[in-house]
Amino acid sequence: MTDWEFDNPLGVFCTHTDGYLALQPDSLTTRQQPTSVTGTYGMTESDTLMEHDDATIREALRFASIEINGIYDLVNTSASYEAALPVLAQMLSRTRHPRIKEGLARALTVRTASLYTPQLIRAFENTDASTPQERSAKWAIGNAISVAARDVDIPKIIALIQNKNHGASRMMLPAALARAKVHRAEAIAALLAALNDEPLIPAAAAALAKLRVKGAIQPLRELANHSDSAIRKAATRAIVRLEREYGNRHDRHSQSDS
Repeated sequence: MTDWEFDNPLGVFCTHTDGYLALQPDSLTTRQQPTSVTGTYGMTESDTLMEHDDATIREALRFASIEINGIYDLVNTSASYEAALPVLAQMLSRTRHPRIKEGLARALTVRTASLYTPQLIRAFENTDASTPQERSAKWAIGNAISVAARDVDIPKIIALIQNKNHGASRMMLPAALARAKVHRAEAIAALLAALNDEPLIPAAAAALAKLRVKGAIQPLRELANHSDSAIRKAATRAIVRLEREYGNRHDRHSQSDS
């Protein structure tokens, strides 16, 4: 078993919130062999950079009186590590290896990291996605944003969602909009638009159901026969929840939700 298989069995990891289990697409979970030339003692340049970045994080955490063997210790632990969060957020901008950056993002995929959402947003904007490892890291950062985001972060997250240059890495971002309060109207408009953007549809459908947006029922019905099974299932689940919510009741949110 490789270290990747041990750290990330089947490409599945928990977002540490409400028992929600996030599944990475298969295309994002396969570790690619480094293509750089072999260096001293058989290590590639990529291996050397990965070890350097991981060692830098270990040293920074040691100054905060937190001892780990590597960043994935925090990903895989059930113990609290709230004292480590400011260090992890600071290291996002200093870490170059995508494998280690992904580890940082996964360790920050907790609600208690909400204060560090701005750093996560900057990391998402600045992370390339030209290789499988980079795409996996960027997806993980987007997933962390979806869990940690505050209402004040909603406008910036909407901008990320609407920027198709970020590709499928935006997949989990709509989940953050489900907690919108002050920016509820803007969030609903962005989620309804996201129903036309295939990578975003499952998370957008779930968010619209959570926000109890009655006006989403009809576009969701149109998606219930989509060729993609994940989209069909997400649309159907959202419809069931909304129809259970409204049934024969009056539309209590006709002004803000239509």
